[in-house]
Amino acid sequence: MFSKNHRLISAIVVAWAITVAAPEAARASPIADPQPKTLEQVRQELDDLYHSAEVVTDVYNATKQKADREARHLVLLQKEVARIDSRFQRLNSRAGVAARAQYRGSAVPAEFQF
Repeated sequence: MFSKNHRLISAIVVAWAITVAAPEAARASPIADPQPKTLEQVRQELDDLYHSAEVVTDVYNATKQKADREARHLVLLQKEVARIDSRFQRLNSRAGVAARAQYRGSAVPAEFQF
C-alpha cells in the first residue's frame, strides 16, 4: 500500500508535529479563556499555525526528495550487482569447464591451466 519511504517520511513528520504541538497542548486550558481573544490574536495564532505547517511541509518535501534520490541510487546499485553477478557466473562456468578438461587430461589452453 505505502512504500517504506512514505512510512518513514510520515513518521518523521508526525514526530516533528508532536514535538511542536506538545508544548502548545501542555499550556492549553480545559476551560475557556476568561477573556475572548482579539481578532489580532486569532490572526497571529493562525499565522503561527500556517508557519508551522510550512515548516513541516518543507521537512516532508526535503525528506521525500532524499528518499527518492536514494531509491534511484539503489536501483543503479542493484543493476550493477546483477551485471557483476552475471559476469561472475560466466567466469565460474568457464573455470569449471577448464578444470574438468584438465582433470580428464585434455588439452587445455595455457591461460586456463591451474
